[in-house]
Amino acid sequence: MPPMNTLTTLSASSHRCSINMKLADFDYHLPADSIAQFPLQRRDGSRLMVIDRTSRTFQHARFSQIGEFLPDSAMLVLNDTKVMPARLIGKKLKTGGKIEFLLVREKAIDARLETAPTAQREAIDARLETAPTAQRELETAPTAQRELKIAPAEHRELQTAPTKEARAATARTAVGGVCNNAIWEVLAKPQRSLKVGTRVSFGDGELIAEVVDIPTDGHCQLCLSYAGDFADVLARVGQVPLPPYIKRAPTAEDVNRYQCVYAEAEGAIAAPTAGLHFTQELLEKLRNDGIETATLTLHVGIGTFQPVKVEEIASHRMHAESIHLSAAVAARLRDAREAGRKIVAVGTTVVRALETAGRNGTVTPYRGESELFIYPGHQFNVVDALITNFHLPKSTLLMLVSAFADVKLIRAAYQEALRQNYRFYSYGDAMLIL
Repeated sequence: MPPMNTLTTLSASSHRCSINMKLADFDYHLPADSIAQFPLQRRDGSRLMVIDRTSRTFQHARFSQIGEFLPDSAMLVLNDTKVMPARLIGKKLKTGGKIEFLLVREKAIDARLETAPTAQREAIDARLETAPTAQRELETAPTAQRELKIAPAEHRELQTAPTKEARAATARTAVGGVCNNAIWEVLAKPQRSLKVGTRVSFGDGELIAEVVDIPTDGHCQLCLSYAGDFADVLARVGQVPLPPYIKRAPTAEDVNRYQCVYAEAEGAIAAPTAGLHFTQELLEKLRNDGIETATLTLHVGIGTFQPVKVEEIASHRMHAESIHLSAAVAARLRDAREAGRKIVAVGTTVVRALETAGRNGTVTPYRGESELFIYPGHQFNVVDALITNFHLPKSTLLMLVSAFADVKLIRAAYQEALRQNYRFYSYGDAMLIL
């Protein structure tokens, strides 16, 4: 391994690419032993490749040294999404067969009416029509935040049930009636063994799932029945959703390490991995050195790592992901830009959020979903620098990074990283693109 702070220069030949690019343009060979399977002992002990887009040079450092390379008075924008224990492994109630689900996102209340069998739809309609106003409001509230206050008595008992066995018994009872907890879009493995009506038990019956729809897009829709607070139930029966290229089972260490130290807003099914390198001490040091931080939320969903299956990349369609950028943060970003300060995005998710909120050249508050797909040819309106990891071949993440730094420059950077034995993917090393 070369000493830290070494410098490599790439020839400044013509490097602008056509936006009419093929999927094969983003392919590369990665040896299996280059994929990090475990985090390093220290978050900021990872290596850092610093790429200067103007001089087309590479430098090698440690992530703990990143403050030496950040622009003076820069604003560091973080994604505070928190990874849910979204991996569920259960058994079919009828056959005992093993089945695995990855929660993707909760569906709106009206999804029940669209996907439930006729008898269930009629029951829901009748309850909404005859219920007092307060109950109707509760029935149509966001399901993840709703308690079972209007459920039948046997369902309400579950809220106060003192034992896991009692909670499981009531969850099993709930499945036989109207789904009154949550409809979730999920990925299933193996999906071919599922059909509408299949019921699955998790955590000794504490969480029960029933398949209510199997669309043609490869996803399933589940009715989830459980006791009390969904986040508490999920914490007990779910697992850390490590990416499939990490070839091991999750451990207790992953519960902490596959989470950014500043994560607060639960809702992601994968970590915004560029942020995994930061420690609270490093963030405090950067702030003391004049680097300001701001946070937004993009709940990392299937859109971030969904494979690109079309040869013409411009034809790819991103799966929507939820974004929240507050008015206060938007104002700080506008002030920073007006003052000439650089905006540094920590991760590709932050880039997508900022470029969504700043499509017209001015950052405005944003709460909603985004299907923005960034690939070479995109005009960046907000982001000046990017901290990111090394990404999978043919991925939308690699396409975004290539759009930001130029395809040939990123291709050369990845070749350099392989020569220098960098670690790739979620638990791997980082790059800073200036």
